[in-house]
Amino acid sequence: MPNIPKIPETVEEYQTIVEYLQSGTLPADVQKNPTIKFNFIRRCKILEVDENNVLYTKLVVKNSVIKSGKRRIVPKYDVEMLILILERFHDQANHREYHKTFSAISEKHIGITQNEVRAYVNETTTVQTAAAVEQHISRMLEIRESINASLGKYCVFKSLTSNNQTAIVEMDGEDVRVPVK
Repeated sequence: MPNIPKIPETVEEYQTIVEYLQSGTLPADVQKNPTIKFNFIRRCKILEVDENNVLYTKLVVKNSVIKSGKRRIVPKYDVEMLILILERFHDQANHREYHKTFSAISEKHIGITQNEVRAYVNETTTVQTAAAVEQHISRMLEIRESINASLGKYCVFKSLTSNNQTAIVEMDGEDVRVPVK
């Protein structure tokens, strides 16, 4: 199992790591304490930076077998990136359940927790469900108004048949099938 990096929590922390990986020069505040220096270097050994200053975990290969692929570090402070990743892996992937979304994200990124994915999926599912209910109610009201207008009198809309071509309405105490326009 590859080492799990500590995810940068601030812009300064992220920039310090990027600068060290690019230049090889330790920051002054890290050089002062041997324990902090050792931990910082150990932490950076499993990271690499690309030409766009994006941090990744290094590819882990043992006995010619890839144990862990290169994964992008998602800093805790970068909420905008978090949302973009969640949208890409959940919204654009047929709204998978949270564990499938988390699994797909984890293959390419590190720093996003299961709880963050679960919260996002639950929130979008609730919004979608509310939007679907609102759309359904709106359609039913539209159908009722259309039927009332075509029949010239008020009737109680009961349901829509499975093929959405016929509505069942109560008119004068009886259920009547009426074609839907």
